[in-house]
Amino acid sequence: MLARLFLPDCANSQPTTVRLSRDQSHYLSRVLRLSAGDRLVVFDGQGREASATVAAARGSATELMLGPFAYIDRESPLAITVIQALCTGEKMDWVVQKATELGAAALWPVQTQRSLVRLDPGRAEKRREHWQRIAEAAAAQSGRNRVPLVAPVQGFAEAVRELGYNARLRASAWPDSATLSPGPMTSSAMGEPIDTYPRATVCWLLDPGASASVSAAPLPASDRLVIAIGPESGFTETEDALAREAGFIGVRCGPRVLRTETAAAAVLAAVATRLGEF
Repeated sequence: MLARLFLPDCANSQPTTVRLSRDQSHYLSRVLRLSAGDRLVVFDGQGREASATVAAARGSATELMLGPFAYIDRESPLAITVIQALCTGEKMDWVVQKATELGAAALWPVQTQRSLVRLDPGRAEKRREHWQRIAEAAAAQSGRNRVPLVAPVQGFAEAVRELGYNARLRASAWPDSATLSPGPMTSSAMGEPIDTYPRATVCWLLDPGASASVSAAPLPASDRLVIAIGPESGFTETEDALAREAGFIGVRCGPRVLRTETAAAAVLAAVATRLGEF
């Protein structure tokens, strides 16, 4: 498999020669061990990829000759958003990496009432940037041409209201709403219209005591799915009630209780199997 490099700003004028940044040049020459004449694939994170050749390797100023970009779809049939309670240590890095590999479209890190991790705004933004870089690297490794967007860290209540509230309203007004596609929305977290943060048509709240299992829980016929994953000690009764009021349904992930950093990978793999990807 050819090496892959994320170049988000190079898809509009093709074919062309581009000069890589110092960090990209270092990665290409020192990590990927590529030199003049070697081939690779570049992708823009919005669904397009192109073949490329190393035109010149000059230490910190490597140049690539790019071929035409084309849309190559390797995405899940559903746009899946994972609401993940903050984990300790490197566990959150692992969640972001594996969720990206398994097809998540977006990740929303949240602080819950029982979260052990507490981040002030400055540190939270630095961690978000770090997780976004992990998502980019995981997309490159896994062959994805779209990079999941990692949302700013926020409270669990804000996240479930943002992602779940309209799902409940649509479900009560239109019984067949699972097949409807919502239009663009404005994320309160980002303050601008972006489709990457859709209001979902089906919302799952992982709950070891739920009667419905991942293998039988409802999936949208098309459109979006949101999966909320709590901290090690679980959601509080208040958070559980809030999520259900916002339209989330309880779903269990097998007969055993999974660690919070394991749950996302397990449920995403199960969903991918139900969708026929495996």
